[in-house]
Amino acid sequence: MNLKEMKLGQTILAEPEDKDIKRLIDMSRKAGGNMEKLESLARQMAKAITGREKATRRAEAAEAVLKGKEKDMVSKIFYDRAEEL
Repeated sequence: MNLKEMKLGQTILAEPEDKDIKRLIDMSRKAGGNMEKLESLARQMAKAITGREKATRRAEAAEAVLKGKEKDMVSKIFYDRAEEL
């Protein structure tokens, strides 16, 4: 699995844990192919995250689990959250 580097005043390398992968699979299933629902669920989950590393792991999980526009949108939401923290 790819590791991403993020410059946030420090370098963060985060490989998704099994629970991160599971959360993204569950989110995708719950959205049922509806992009707006997926975006809403991702934003809700990202808002609840309080640590940079966790937000980065979720972004990595999105890249591992999702495809195409869904992957790009959801991973960006979590990377943006990591930058906020």
